[in-house]
Amino acid sequence: MGTMPRRALGWTAEVLKRLHGINYPITKDTLREKLAGMSIRGVPVERVIDEIEVDKFDTPRDVLHYIAEAVHKLEERGEIPTETRKGIRWAAEVLKRIHGEHFPMDKQKLKEKLAGLYWRGVPIEKVIDAMEVEQVESPADLLHQLSIAIKKLEEQGEVA
Repeated sequence: MGTMPRRALGWTAEVLKRLHGINYPITKDTLREKLAGMSIRGVPVERVIDEIEVDKFDTPRDVLHYIAEAVHKLEERGEIPTETRKGIRWAAEVLKRIHGEHFPMDKQKLKEKLAGLYWRGVPIEKVIDAMEVEQVESPADLLHQLSIAIKKLEEQGEVA
C-alpha cells in the first residue's frame, strides 16, 4: 500500500514535465498531443482526457485538477481500480503553495513555502531534508524529488 500515493505523484510530475514551458491557456487537443503515449494507473491518457468536460485549461493546476477528476469518474464506473487519491491532492497542494515562485528554489525556501504540510504523518521538512539535491529546477522537478525522498523514507521505514 505504501507505493500507491507515490504512483499518483509520479503521473503528476510526468504531466508537468511534459507541459513545462508551454504557454497557457492550452486546449484539450494540445494536452492530448503533449501527453501522448502516457498512461495513468494503467489507462491510456487519451482515455482519461476523453472524460474531461472542459476544452481549455488556464494553468497547470487546472490540468492536474481535471485529470484527477477524470480518474475519479473512471474509478466510480469501475473502469480502473480504486486507490487512495491522497497523493494527487497532496501534489496539488504543493503546487498551489509554490505557484508563482521563481526557480531554481533551494531547500530552505521550499521549507518556508511548504511549512505545515505533512506526507502520511511526516513533516514536509523531513521529506525535503531527505531530498538528494540542494535545489529544484521546476515544479515538476520538485514533485519528482519529493517522490524520490518519500521512497527513500519508506525504504528506511520512516513512512508507513
